[in-house]
Amino acid sequence: MPSILLADDHRIVRQGIRLTIEQFDDYRVIAEAEDGRSALELADEHRPDVVLVDIAMPGMNGIDLTRALCSADPRRRVLILSMHTEKRFVLDAFAAGASGYVVKTATPAQLRSAIEAVLAGQSYISPEVSGIVLEEMTGGNDNNPTRLTIRERQVLQLLTEGLNAKQAAAELGISDKTVHAFRAQIMRKLDLHSMAELTKYAIRHGITTLD
Repeated sequence: MPSILLADDHRIVRQGIRLTIEQFDDYRVIAEAEDGRSALELADEHRPDVVLVDIAMPGMNGIDLTRALCSADPRRRVLILSMHTEKRFVLDAFAAGASGYVVKTATPAQLRSAIEAVLAGQSYISPEVSGIVLEEMTGGNDNNPTRLTIRERQVLQLLTEGLNAKQAAAELGISDKTVHAFRAQIMRKLDLHSMAELTKYAIRHGITTLD
């Protein structure tokens, strides 16, 4: 029986997804995570067949979690389950290695189809966002901003979630001096000049959330 790991920071949402999946009979939820770092540890421990990932999570967002999961094991199947339908989230998810993207307004039947597709080695895209991927494939313009490195995104998320440099350094296993250097580097790259501007950027591009 295929196993599934749920990663979403809202407990009531996880419960709803678990109940939906348990109605399918032929799938089982083996673990739940409320943030990206816990999801990474649980994925290594339980080796689920599919990881269902929300985008907006504290500590490590779903895009960076997806990238980390797929880097550790390219065969791993990650299915994004998100409320976001904006172009930048969808494209970043697939660029990070996701096998599918499902919006949270999907029906149980659509969720089941998505799980079946990624288990079969195929991709699944909710109808609500399929046009975005089609546009990209047919040469549509991508106005995504300057790309940050994985470490830059990690530092930016932690700082905009309220951690100071020393706390962020402890979380990432680096020195606070290095965190300060990363912050300055991010500001130069994005041409932003305050934490308020960095926070707005991080929220707008799904790196962090106000939840």
